[in-house]
Amino acid sequence: MKKIAAAFIFIVVIFSSTQFTFANEGLTKGQAISIVKDTFRVQVSLSEELRTMEEVFELLKPYMTSDYRSKFLEENLVYIDGKYQTLGSDFAPYYIPFFHYNNETKFMFKDGVGYVYEKVDASSEGPVRYQDGYMGVEIIKDNGEWKVHNILRNEDIESLIDKEISNASVTLDVAQVKLSEKITSFIPSIFYIPIYHASLLMGQAQRLLA
Repeated sequence: MKKIAAAFIFIVVIFSSTQFTFANEGLTKGQAISIVKDTFRVQVSLSEELRTMEEVFELLKPYMTSDYRSKFLEENLVYIDGKYQTLGSDFAPYYIPFFHYNNETKFMFKDGVGYVYEKVDASSEGPVRYQDGYMGVEIIKDNGEWKVHNILRNEDIESLIDKEISNASVTLDVAQVKLSEKITSFIPSIFYIPIYHASLLMGQAQRLLA
């Protein structure tokens, strides 16, 4: 009985893992991290020299959706001597967060959207100040290319995590019910096979003795 239950649990786990793998084929954690790093790199590069608006747009276009690019430039780009540049600041809205890119940096792929996020402690030192909580980045597919679409706040990430925990709980409950049903329907067949063969042997014995 224990072997049967273990076998079914193994099948359920393998099936669930396969579904998860297929779901993540759209965007992997490694790809998402590379996109986030590259986006941050080009953001920083805007402070290095003066550029025309066309040059700024061409630099950011491969990494940002138009909506996110507009928000970022509106908050950070300044006009200097006929050209444009970003300036350093402790308050840098729409910049990619300073992720550590280690085990604390998490990835989630849900409904065709990728999320890179990390929980950080409050910090008043360094180039940017943070409060306790999550910081994250949303990545979507834009004209066939994965790009950063938004910077997420603590409340956004917590909401995503809560939904995933709720969905995982429901999925687990359903899997347990289905497992129980499979085991229940399988048990009678286990006993039926030896009983069936025993009845055949009894019939043959009776014919021999007749």
